[in-house]
Amino acid sequence: MARGPITSPAFELLRACIAGAPAEELEAKITATIAAGESIWQAATDHDLVPLCYVRLAEADLIGALPPDQTARLRASHLAHVDFQSELLAAGVEIAGLLRKAGIEMLALKGLALIARYWPTTSLGT
Repeated sequence: MARGPITSPAFELLRACIAGAPAEELEAKITATIAAGESIWQAATDHDLVPLCYVRLAEADLIGALPPDQTARLRASHLAHVDFQSELLAAGVEIAGLLRKAGIEMLALKGLALIARYWPTTSLGT
């Protein structure tokens, strides 16, 4: 009997990534996912969690535990997302700068507007 997507080993791995599970737990879930013949990359893609999954597995030094084709796809998808976000941020910073130059002050409430407003003058980590 086939498992539903929310009870699959790949979904359990994604849940562990979201929860910040320790490396040992992530490794066990990777092993279970591979044994079940499921694609970690596909599950991460289906749930829009590629960047989170890639970063968590890299932080846990487990990228090498994935099958090479899934590693390549996960990495490529992650890098494409990072490129897109970088371009979006650059556009936001440019627009915010043009608005300020024109004397228009914007009220940055969240997301890209907030980052674009404070990125050039403030460290976001402090």
